Amino acid sequence: MDLAKTQGNPWQRKELRALADNGVSAAERILNAFTRSGELIDALRAPPVVEPKYTGQPDDVVAQAELLFRQRRHLNIETLHKFHLSQGGSADQADIVSTLVAKGWALDGEAWDELLPEDAYLTGIDLWAKHDRAQARAQRGDLIARSQVNRLLAAIDPVVFDDLTELRPNEGWVPIDVVADWLTEELNGRYSPLSLIRADGLYEARTREGGPRPVLAPATAAFLGWLNHDLATFTPPKRSKLDSGPRSREDKLAEKRSRAEERLKLQKQWSDAFRAWVARDDDRQAQIVHAYNRSFRGRIVPTYPAENLRDRALGPGRAQAQEPPDRRCPPRARPARRPRRLRRRRRQDLHRPRDRRPRSPRGMGAPPRHPRPRLHRLEVARRHPLHAPRLPRRGHRLQAQDHRPRRAQGPHHLRARSRPKSAPRSGSPSRLVSSTSSSSPTRPSPAPRSTPSP
Repeated sequence: MDLAKTQGNPWQRKELRALADNGVSAAERILNAFTRSGELIDALRAPPVVEPKYTGQPDDVVAQAELLFRQRRHLNIETLHKFHLSQGGSADQADIVSTLVAKGWALDGEAWDELLPEDAYLTGIDLWAKHDRAQARAQRGDLIARSQVNRLLAAIDPVVFDDLTELRPNEGWVPIDVVADWLTEELNGRYSPLSLIRADGLYEARTREGGPRPVLAPATAAFLGWLNHDLATFTPPKRSKLDSGPRSREDKLAEKRSRAEERLKLQKQWSDAFRAWVARDDDRQAQIVHAYNRSFRGRIVPTYPAENLRDRALGPGRAQAQEPPDRRCPPRARPARRPRRLRRRRRQDLHRPRDRRPRSPRGMGAPPRHPRPRLHRLEVARRHPLHAPRLPRRGHRLQAQDHRPRRAQGPHHLRARSRPKSAPRSGSPSRLVSSTSSSSPTRPSPAPRSTPSP
């Protein structure tokens, strides 16, 4: 799109010129692309023409064809012949075709003048189209086309009827005419012949004579329900009680099964009957095999060796093996930690006594401990030890700490106030004994036994 035709001459816009005077690079590039009169400069009027550079021999037709095809992905005989003559070659079109065919190249196209290398000819999404064009030329006596047909069949590798171990009539690739013929002969034999059509994604049964609505057997109606995935129609036929003839034990057990199991049984029965019916006629086998090969064969995805891709990406002279790049996220850069004396302390650590113990050289000493876990060894009012590890109320905590603020408490204070494990010293009165306990009778201690002297 030309900017001058839609927005006018860029040099007539004062705002754009002011931005260019201030050093805005985008505005400068826009103004440099146009002349004062509003026309594009000569360098931008026409797209650049890139001429393919060929450095091989003038008579090397294969190298010239490779160069042109890899650049354009399309090549015909006339284009290659002109390029060959421009490089100093002297071969005609017949010699060029014979040389390329001998190297594995193939002819294709409606006019049979397109040139394709072997890797591009034997791969693609529709090899059967190439096969049909080559088959039409081979029927006229073209030897090159006949050899290409054999190469295409070897690449496609079509199946035969014996390879189709499982064949079901409800699959989409099965020809609808074959299914209609089987319905007419097997399920709807006592009624009028049927033909199937597909309308709005559903299969419908019609008469072949074009008459009124056909009469369907119960099994035919259930089969149409299977084709259309309609479980209301796909209902196994129930056996009437008025049916004559003895019933076996298997029949009685089949009636007691669920509808889902009956549907699976019918599907297996119809599939086996359909395959057996197709196997009895060679024309039906040919139709089924042709439909299967056209649906599931004939598409080969091209593959490219990883070594060639790596060598081309590295360039000439750098075709050495390299380690794959690390796709993981790089670690996040964390700022350096502040010194210990400048770190901000947590709120619950503000009133915690500092640990004065010496630390290791690396600063990995034992962390300071809170005094609360040691409260279970304190004495409350010098009467009984406190066994509860938690003191939820404020009054209990203050009483346990002897009404001193927590800021003044410390490990040395807790150790001083804790109960000693050993017996009290002689001569020191015990405060745990009340005044009333002194008047109570005490049991005299037994006198020590005297040991005889030797």
